[in-house]
Amino acid sequence: MLSLVIPVKYYHPALAHLISQMDGFVEHVILIGDVADKNLQALAQKYKNIEIIVPPAGGRGAALAKGGAQVKAGWMLFVHADTAFEGEYKKVISDFVNGTKGKAGYFVFKQDAGGWKARGLEALVSLRNALFALPYGDQGLLIHHDLYKTLGGFRADYPLFEDVDLVRKIGRKCLVKLPVAAVTSHDRYKNGYLPRILLNMKCLWLYFIARKHPCDIVDIYLKR
Repeated sequence: MLSLVIPVKYYHPALAHLISQMDGFVEHVILIGDVADKNLQALAQKYKNIEIIVPPAGGRGAALAKGGAQVKAGWMLFVHADTAFEGEYKKVISDFVNGTKGKAGYFVFKQDAGGWKARGLEALVSLRNALFALPYGDQGLLIHHDLYKTLGGFRADYPLFEDVDLVRKIGRKCLVKLPVAAVTSHDRYKNGYLPRILLNMKCLWLYFIARKHPCDIVDIYLKR
């Protein structure tokens, strides 16, 4: 069994494409978002395996934790709402879930924008993954329910860096880079790549070095 869990803070057109990609491939789709959103309602009417649940207060960590709690067994694929997959993703995912125990998979980061800035960011993400084993949530996470529960799942009290917290608990030895690109929207970089990259680095530094709680780091994002 494979369940797809997607936090939907804002509806993005890529979500409809992602759902269509996964139609007939996943047994259960959990959307954590506004149940009154007409776009989400339309998806739920078209694809009968979709369940829309109300997100709790507390940010993305709380939303992911609630979504993950709806899955009772099998494999779980956590993906952002502005993401789609390239290549033979179904075969790669199937091979992984059928032949892997005690490990979790993540995907190759790729942007839906052209140009050297997007390619440069992809290279930086690849380097971060190689050096620090720190894939972010926009690279997806494929993990078995048993391992997810053993590790405590996503921290509901983490409005940011819930993805970093979980992959750190998984650990380098149990993280597998899957040879499929997760193509994500470049919308968050619309105000410039460098400012966003520096902001992310600053927040990550605070998280690791200054040991601030993510609730403190939220202020930096709100003031950006």
